[in-house]
Amino acid sequence: MTSTPLSPAQQRLWLVEQLGERTAYLTARLFRLDGPVDADALRRAIRAVATRHEVLRARIVPGPAMVWDPPEVVCLDELDVSERSDAMREALIAAEQHAAQPCDLAAGPLLRAVLIRVADDVHLFCYSIHHIVFDGPSRVIFERELSAAYENASPPPPLAVRYADFAAEHQELGKDGLDYWVDQLGDAPTVLDAFADYPRPATPTAAADQVAISVDGDVCARLQEVAIAERTTLFVVVLAAYQFLLGTMAGSKDVVVGTAFAGRMDPDLEDVIGYFTNTVALRIDLSGQPSLRTLVRQMRDRVLDAMDYQDVPFDHVVDALGVPRDRSVNPLFQHWFGFMDGELADDGLALGGVRHTLCDLEIRTTRFDTELDLRATPDGIRGALTYATELFTPAGMARLADGFRRVLGLASAAPDSPLRSLGLADVDELLALSAAEHPVDRPNLSIVDWFDRCATRAPDASAVRDERTCLSYQQLRSAAAGMAARLQDAGLRRGDIVAVHLPRSVELIVALLAVAATGAGYLPLDVQQPAERIAYQLDDCAVTVVLSDRPVAGRTVMAVDRTATAEMKPLCGPGDLLYVIHTSGSTGRPKGVAVSHRQLGSLVAWHVDRYRTTPADRVAQVASISFDAAGWEIWPTLLSGACLDICPDDVVRAPDALARWVAEHEITTMFAPTPLAEQLLRHPLGRDTRLRHLLTGGDVFRPRKHDDPGIPVVNHYGPTENAVVATATTDLHAPWTDTSIGRPIAGVHAYLLDDRLDLVPRGAVGELYLGGAAVAWGYWRRPGLTADRFVPDPFTGIPGARLYRTGDLARWRDDGSLRFVGRADTQVKIRGYRIEPGEVESALLAHPAVGSAVVTGAVSRTGQQVLAAYLVPSAGELPDSGELRGFLSRVLPHYLVPQVFVELTQFPMTSSGKVDRRRLPAPEPESVPPRTPTEEVMHGLWCDVLGVTRISVVDDFFGLGGNSMTATRLLTRINQTFDIEFPLRGVFDHRSIADLSEAVAAQILAEVAAMTPTQVRERLGHD
Repeated sequence: MTSTPLSPAQQRLWLVEQLGERTAYLTARLFRLDGPVDADALRRAIRAVATRHEVLRARIVPGPAMVWDPPEVVCLDELDVSERSDAMREALIAAEQHAAQPCDLAAGPLLRAVLIRVADDVHLFCYSIHHIVFDGPSRVIFERELSAAYENASPPPPLAVRYADFAAEHQELGKDGLDYWVDQLGDAPTVLDAFADYPRPATPTAAADQVAISVDGDVCARLQEVAIAERTTLFVVVLAAYQFLLGTMAGSKDVVVGTAFAGRMDPDLEDVIGYFTNTVALRIDLSGQPSLRTLVRQMRDRVLDAMDYQDVPFDHVVDALGVPRDRSVNPLFQHWFGFMDGELADDGLALGGVRHTLCDLEIRTTRFDTELDLRATPDGIRGALTYATELFTPAGMARLADGFRRVLGLASAAPDSPLRSLGLADVDELLALSAAEHPVDRPNLSIVDWFDRCATRAPDASAVRDERTCLSYQQLRSAAAGMAARLQDAGLRRGDIVAVHLPRSVELIVALLAVAATGAGYLPLDVQQPAERIAYQLDDCAVTVVLSDRPVAGRTVMAVDRTATAEMKPLCGPGDLLYVIHTSGSTGRPKGVAVSHRQLGSLVAWHVDRYRTTPADRVAQVASISFDAAGWEIWPTLLSGACLDICPDDVVRAPDALARWVAEHEITTMFAPTPLAEQLLRHPLGRDTRLRHLLTGGDVFRPRKHDDPGIPVVNHYGPTENAVVATATTDLHAPWTDTSIGRPIAGVHAYLLDDRLDLVPRGAVGELYLGGAAVAWGYWRRPGLTADRFVPDPFTGIPGARLYRTGDLARWRDDGSLRFVGRADTQVKIRGYRIEPGEVESALLAHPAVGSAVVTGAVSRTGQQVLAAYLVPSAGELPDSGELRGFLSRVLPHYLVPQVFVELTQFPMTSSGKVDRRRLPAPEPESVPPRTPTEEVMHGLWCDVLGVTRISVVDDFFGLGGNSMTATRLLTRINQTFDIEFPLRGVFDHRSIADLSEAVAAQILAEVAAMTPTQVRERLGHD
């Protein structure tokens, strides 16, 4: 059978079909026909059009290639529902089922039609066809020629060009323009999904829904005026506005949207049915303060250039850019924009005297995350926003549609005004969200006075205990007062800083309370931190006195003596410094965050109210003292009359032992950093312990679906600069359906702002700013950095009120909670620790063998977030990873030491001269040779296809340079070698030799198991 190669555009659609059973590339039209319909004439007309346009009777066979069936395969099905009680409803259901039926490209037919009789002179006519042979203009041609053939009009003149000719010739086109697209899109963002409501599924379906779009005629007229003034089209104007909206919602100044050009540049193609559409990716720069007019000019030039190079196959562009192939996401763009002019928007059949009405098919599928399809009409702009229901909620997409109409209306009225100044956000709504909880009464006391009040109420109640000792509230008060007196005798003054360098113990709590009572602030130092880091923190805070049980960096050391008691006489007030805690710093050095009694008191008041903490509670203390969460464990407990139980270090490090310890010590409230909490969820805490709830925070909370501890879990978010906690979720229960960071707690205001400190629309990504009573003083002895990160609060109207700029990106969800999106800079969080890569990079550069260093978060083979260091040697070779880890361990805490080291000869750079972090290779696993006969064979196939000599069986096919076409060639070799029909999507799902070999072997075993002995012998080639 004669075959014809697919055009590059067809090859792309064929690839999409092979990667999943989707109906998104089917197009269907449904008409109501009123009047006498001649079914035989309609059938002949369909076959006449299929005879003239052989592509309508094509099939796509492996290769891939097109083959042609005779016109008779294209038929008209008939169905009569006129005798049914609700005939029209039954007919509509039947039509939708017909239109939604998946199309088998290899078996055909690609064109299907059905005529449904509803009554004597009432019919529904529906046809569906796969896009691989049919584009937008083809629909106009098909319906025009179908109408003419039905009325026995004179046949049109012969086609000058067949689609098969076009497809064959198009194999060699477009290569000259590849450099343009590589230059245009080389450093463009590859995914724009920050404003999605749900995580992207690994294997998405085409499930979708729609929101209707309607733009008034007066707005459309103003937009047309802009188009005329800028010598462009309405398509360009509306596209520019839509890209601005997408950028606003995603918090991105760099937006890529996909669209289609007709691709019929040869006049001989104007009457040919086929798939000529050229998919192009259009990029826009939203930086600065652009107006609609400036964006229109930018997009006009981009569109004109793109038209010149539209014949470059989109997949060739993707492969040239090295964009990783992933079944879960469309490469380069995920948002589609379609705009039809008046000519294509005309709907019509002309079947003699039959009146036709175009009907809406309730079939919702999408090829992308969103598709905005619009058409110009005499009354304005009409269309629909189709969206993937696996990613977006109806409420969120309704807001996006409203935002689109709002952008067009405001921008068309003021095309020269900065778009960001037009007021897209509902300020009243956002201010209501910013302070979700009602205020909580907080005594105007220092932490020490507050504690003293509790100790007076119940002096004999247990206050704190460790493995060796238990102190009552009176004993703790007396011991702390005695220690405070010693500090004062040593010359300590109000406002000084005292370092506390002690293991987690009763003595540690005595020391913290004693320092606070003097009016000084404490600097908590974990005894396991490297000596150099401790020395830096002591120098940074000008510490002269250290409370410790060992020598510390040449400072004066005082031991904590619990036997020396005194009467508590606090010298501190609520506005005095309570502590300084150092966090990772972008300059390569940690920075100290200064927090007052009043600021931490805001957290204490909320915590005691929210978690109903009473003297009957026993609270675990597990966090490192240099982690601000330790203060969250300690002070709400001691200021509510509860008992603080200090968990031994070896128990904290073992989740099983910790769960037993919680049960044995009858703990009722516990905080656990996110990774530890995720381990504890695997234990039946509700059955085996007295825990009322488990509190967590510090990293993205990702519980396993089947984990069920039997108690509520509460996720928290907050930087050290906002006194530990800023937001909290409502109680979470298994099964886990809500992993947000919650709503602002009492006393905290949360705002999502753009770079102009304007509120972003609800649902859009913005940088999270925190205000209220818990905002820290600032950075100790860093006035410049403090001024940069702590800015005036423009929303409350309170003199001197400030906001802390977190650097975290978030968005408001439908339920009024916040969803954490990521960091606004390169800072990362690993295992709950906030890490500034610059600090690690500075330490690495101190090694003489390291010339350049880039540190970033990465995902390991097991799916865990790891810290990866990419290094270029200064000369010669780098030392091995063991030596590098040892070097760093002497100057950095353990959580700042990378788990993976990758040596490069040079870093990939962007066009602006910056390191392109996106193109850094994934951390490379160890080299594993083939271990089984199947892996040996597969290894040879991979090497042949990729043109290499050796591959680790755990390497990623696409990470090694594989692309869609090489994957297709590999599939052909696999099926020939193993005599199976393995699907192409299997190559995308099983990306390593090891995984692919296992999948192929499993399919062979399954096929053999289903065979008869005779079939097995035939398979093996035996008689």
